Amino acid sequence: MEKIKLGISTCLLGENVRYDGGHKHDRFLTDTLGKYVQYVPVCPEVECGLGVPRESMRLEGDPASPRLVTNKTGRDFTEQMIRWARKRVRELEKENLCGFIFKSDSPSSGMECVKVYGEKGMAEKKGVGIFARVFMEHFPLLPVEEEGRLHDPLLRENFIERIFALQRWQKNRKSGESRRELVEYHKLLLLAHSGKHARVKGKIIARRLLKWYDSEKRNLPWRKTRNPYRIWVSEIMLQQTQVDTVIPYYRRFLQAFPTVKALSAAPLDEVLKTWENLGYYSRARHLHAAARVIVERFNGKFPRTREEILSLPGIGPYTAGAILSIAFGSPVAAVDGNVRRVLSRIFALKEPLDRPGTQKKIETFAEDLLPPNRAGDFNQALMDLGAMICVPKGPRCNRCPVRDLCLAKAKDLQDSLPRRSARKPVPLKDMTAAVIMKGKRFLIVQRPRKGLLGGLWKFPGGLREKGETLESSLIRNVRDDAGIDIGIDEKLAVVNHAYSHFRVALHAFRCRLSGGRPRAAGCADWRWIGVSELPGFAFSKADRKLIHLVLADDSPAKKMV
Repeated sequence: MEKIKLGISTCLLGENVRYDGGHKHDRFLTDTLGKYVQYVPVCPEVECGLGVPRESMRLEGDPASPRLVTNKTGRDFTEQMIRWARKRVRELEKENLCGFIFKSDSPSSGMECVKVYGEKGMAEKKGVGIFARVFMEHFPLLPVEEEGRLHDPLLRENFIERIFALQRWQKNRKSGESRRELVEYHKLLLLAHSGKHARVKGKIIARRLLKWYDSEKRNLPWRKTRNPYRIWVSEIMLQQTQVDTVIPYYRRFLQAFPTVKALSAAPLDEVLKTWENLGYYSRARHLHAAARVIVERFNGKFPRTREEILSLPGIGPYTAGAILSIAFGSPVAAVDGNVRRVLSRIFALKEPLDRPGTQKKIETFAEDLLPPNRAGDFNQALMDLGAMICVPKGPRCNRCPVRDLCLAKAKDLQDSLPRRSARKPVPLKDMTAAVIMKGKRFLIVQRPRKGLLGGLWKFPGGLREKGETLESSLIRNVRDDAGIDIGIDEKLAVVNHAYSHFRVALHAFRCRLSGGRPRAAGCADWRWIGVSELPGFAFSKADRKLIHLVLADDSPAKKMV
């Protein structure tokens, strides 16, 4: 492997130099980093021909332009050092260096922490060594670091990333990568490891993503409008649901409720029926409730501030950010699952993604990268990148517009990031359902408005508690739901269904009414209905599956209808 050339203060390598006071070499520099780099040692005091030990010199005067003088006689060697330094850096141009490591406290090559003495001989401020100043002015893009700071693991990793990045850029210079982009990349790398200390915009990321988005963005119906109501509906539907599934529901929903006032005026049952089979029905209930708040509190106009939007039922930080940036053009980040995955790879975040600290760090990165004039497009570009290219498994890095800026790609971690904490086993719950016939009609009950699947209809029944048989659970749940007693004839079917945090096995039994009259005991409402009336009621997906099985042509229940 071709080694990277790295400039270094000679004393850090433990080399013999012509002044008193030997230096213990740093094993990280010689034994670890030394395997990958070829050092170009520089010893300013010796090469400059000063003929005095480094310890016998100091900086004094103005920290912005200090003088290099001897401790004993005060002889000024500043001009001699500057002339030599300018000549030396021109020689170093031929070496194609990828970085430089300075000695922390050296008055000639210290980077930023050298003592600068005042008139009374007291160290008053910190400054930059004479050679280090000339070097950094001559090589403004070159990664530089002080040897003392390399003991910090984050700063060490950042420096290594930057020198390897510069090497890649030198090899690929013909690709058109500008020096300005390289500066932005170095800032981006610094941000990745020191985000809480730096508020640096990653303009190169934004510029490339927006260019890619302008030509490759998905053709989605909600991207043809700036109407906040329509964008809000789309964002709510897209929660936990794939785009292809959402599109027909989005069109059908807006056809039924074209405005926030129309949604507010509609009965909840009608909203749930329109939403049927899209799942996560609390979203529909929250949409309906929020629409009424908008009509009552905001006179039917969608609120425009983050605080007001977050006050609406069912809206969290992501949805508020999406509405504000896309509909109103506000410079607000919108961080969803796709964005978290993309940024965790770009910045090579190894902490589990589900930890609050990691999520906060990602939100900070998203805010720092955000271009204020095209925030909505940038947010959607990150979402599209996560959906189309930076996918959870097998990311398509060869098509990524920022692949050479991605730290995960540079470290070959793209397939192992993001990381998550170990998942707990998904529990399985047994549910029961009673198909109770009355002539050619069967009994259905409406779930309470609040809670899982609130407001939807179902066959009477419920969760089996610990220690219960399926039959005893069904008898209890039917009595709790509708206030009636039943006899159980036979088992009809089992439906398996998965929710986000648990799985369900829904056991259906053909039953007969043995006592009492149906009433809204624990349910919100009840009905005796025929098969032809089913389309008028909203059921969960699991109950829809059950209806299909129970009312199949060869089902015992179907033969009774």
